[in-house]
Amino acid sequence: MKVIVLDESKEISYFGDCKLQSNGVDKCLKLQMLDKDPQEIMISSYDQIYICKKNFLCVFDKKANNNA
Repeated sequence: MKVIVLDESKEISYFGDCKLQSNGVDKCLKLQMLDKDPQEIMISSYDQIYICKKNFLCVFDKKANNNA
């Protein structure tokens, strides 16, 4: 799976292969970056709405301004 990670200024900070695990009970995502040496793991808790559509995992932040 490919992943694009954006920083706070919406600049791409990482693009590459990853392994994704989702835990619905704890509401967290675990991303293991496969092509970094050493491999990096990002864990993120969430309180948003996630939708999987074909090969895309999209997130809608309920707190964000949708008009931006």
